[in-house]
Amino acid sequence: MNVLIADDDPVTRLLLHAYVKDWGHTPTMATDGLEAWELFQEESFPIVVTDWQMPRMDGMGLVSRIRGESPSPGYVYILVLTSRSDKQDIVEGIETGADDFVCKPFDRNELRARMRAGERILALEQELAEKNRHLEDANARILAANQRMTDDLEAAARIQRAFLPHCLPTCAEASFSWHFSPCDELAGDMLSVLRLDSRHVALYVADVCGHGVAAALLSVSLARALSRLSGPDAILVEGGAQAPTLDIVPPAGVAAHLNTWIAGAESELEYFTFLYGILNLETGRFVYVSAGHPGPIHVPFASGSATFPAASPPAIGLFPESGFLEHAITLGRGDRLYMVTDGAIEAINSSGQEFGQERIRGALEKHSRLPLEESVGEFVTEVARWRGGGRQADDVSVLALRFGPVS
Repeated sequence: MNVLIADDDPVTRLLLHAYVKDWGHTPTMATDGLEAWELFQEESFPIVVTDWQMPRMDGMGLVSRIRGESPSPGYVYILVLTSRSDKQDIVEGIETGADDFVCKPFDRNELRARMRAGERILALEQELAEKNRHLEDANARILAANQRMTDDLEAAARIQRAFLPHCLPTCAEASFSWHFSPCDELAGDMLSVLRLDSRHVALYVADVCGHGVAAALLSVSLARALSRLSGPDAILVEGGAQAPTLDIVPPAGVAAHLNTWIAGAESELEYFTFLYGILNLETGRFVYVSAGHPGPIHVPFASGSATFPAASPPAIGLFPESGFLEHAITLGRGDRLYMVTDGAIEAINSSGQEFGQERIRGALEKHSRLPLEESVGEFVTEVARWRGGGRQADDVSVLALRFGPVS
């Protein structure tokens, strides 16, 4: 270890040089504080042994420079040699930055013991610095991994949002609107509107069990599977590329197909609720299956009174041999259907109360004369207002349709 020694007495310098070298260190000599400071700026000295009284710059001046202007990256242990014994002098030296004192004339063993104390302090400081470097490296790796995860989550969320119905079917017989609000970066909800042929439109809302990556992967896989409207992998329609027409698969058949698909997956924990219906644009007949999902909320134009049609368990994927019941609603001109996930129904306020079906009914009735898109927005706002500042615990999704031309 490099040791800088500053003393104007040549005999003391010779003794200190011999002792320090004998103890395994590399001594560098200076005749006063100013010379010592110049040497200190050129080389690293973890230990400095300095006399108090010296010409040009005394020991306290050197200590003050080292503590205030030191280029050294690590701690410097400073040992002051002095013939002063007044307590006020010692206090002044400590406040200036000295670590320890040895009274002149010094004893070799005492000097050795006090230097060893400095060596221990420096070793601990070096060990702490090394541990801090390891912690900084580990923290940098964690931050990099977190950033990669964040980037991956954002990319996955973009992929998931790409399957949402950004371009809704355009037809004179019906209009559509939707809202999708995930509780996390990735959602377990999925919804869409698909034109099956010139007379039929399919609508679905799905709510995958759980949240996060696993739920999002299943919801994206589901959306991808349902988006195929031709070819052998199509689920919503049947008929090969050479067939003159495609046969529409009824809702119960679609649910059964998905149930078989999920039941064959490796994970036993994957399941989702599924509300799927087909609207006949000519007759207004809406045939649907509600696999463990809240049924479509019907708001007739004539009365404006919301009703909750039948819903049937079980969810998709719970039981391999499940059958699914179909239900039907005939819509009149101006009638509306709202398909919501349980994130809206089960929204909790500060008192622990759920928003519930009755409040959903009231909210939809209150806004039933607004344009469809505005009614969806007002409904979502009421759910958020009910929740207040509380955390959104589940995805909130709404898919709505209005039957009949808009006047």
